Amino acid sequence: EGEGEGEGEGEGEGEEPPLECDSAAVDRKLWEGAFGAGWRVRAPSQAALKQGHWHYVGPTGDVHRTRDSAAAAAAAGAAA
Repeated sequence: EGEGEGEGEGEGEGEEPPLECDSAAVDRKLWEGAFGAGWRVRAPSQAALKQGHWHYVGPTGDVHRTRDSAAAAAAAGAAA
């Protein structure tokens, strides 16, 4: 079972997996409390999802391609 996958809805035969992670997966992929702070983790496409390529979307909609970039932006926002 991969990260961001759950049981139940959306897991029927022939259905595509979700392109956006749930709150627990966001906190697991970024840091504890990231989801509550407004961060989201999304795959830009089904192909990216299959390869584990994620976009980290900040509370203001800014998109980061790495966790390090997202963490730096969060730290800069906290310092401002």
